Amino acid sequence: MSVSSARAASREDVSRGLAGRRILVLGAGGGQGSISAAVVAALSCRSAGLVLADVDERAVVNTAEELARAGAVASGTGCDVTSTASIDAAVRHTVRVLGGIDGLVTVVGGMGRFAPMGPLHLMTDEQIDRVLALNLRYVFSAVRAVLPPMMAGGGGSIVSIGSLSGQVSAPNHSVYGAAKAGLAHLARTTTIEYGPSGVRMNIVAPGLVATPAAGEVLSSDTAGGMRNRIPLGRPATAADIGNAVAFLVSDAAAYVSGQTLVVDGGATARFPLAD
Repeated sequence: MSVSSARAASREDVSRGLAGRRILVLGAGGGQGSISAAVVAALSCRSAGLVLADVDERAVVNTAEELARAGAVASGTGCDVTSTASIDAAVRHTVRVLGGIDGLVTVVGGMGRFAPMGPLHLMTDEQIDRVLALNLRYVFSAVRAVLPPMMAGGGGSIVSIGSLSGQVSAPNHSVYGAAKAGLAHLARTTTIEYGPSGVRMNIVAPGLVATPAAGEVLSSDTAGGMRNRIPLGRPATAADIGNAVAFLVSDAAAYVSGQTLVVDGGATARFPLAD
């Protein structure tokens, strides 16, 4: 293959690598400026067919209808990720509506929304269980549910939103960080077990992201110091995360599996000494 042909093929992989791909997005109900909205935008603008699933069914149905009016293939359905039966139903809905499933993106997660940030000895069993359920446990159920139809269709790509907390440690992040670290292990094991069937799984681990949910952090006294420790000089946008997800789902990443793509502006490249 000539250099010019290789460059043309590379551009085609990036721009068309999601055309006709059938993708289920779990946790797609976030509002404007959220990571979930950016993921949906990044996938839909690359011509993927989408099923948007969220506990807020009205939100995802409205979003899907808006995308459909713009010419996209999209459907919305309710899904409570704490219920295995509900996840299984969302997968069946995807297969029925889109004719199969080639991709799964899991976006549901977080810490402060589900339990107070604090040291481990102050967390209750209920708080620990909730953080684990909404950051790790449901992903096991979702991956298990999509594996049979993906293998039957020749393979697929799974991407889960992780966190820097799964890569490095921080005070008050014990349960959340352990959950996100668990996602990385799940991706590696899924790669080993199901890679021969054409299934890939990767993690996108964002650092500080400028979303409405991060507004309090970004406006705090420590925000300036946090920005100063990011070599690129700014927090990520939600679109930065959405584009990373789209890359890993697409054919442009066809030989990438079992990996964690850290999207942190270079923050973790820094040796932990004062400047």
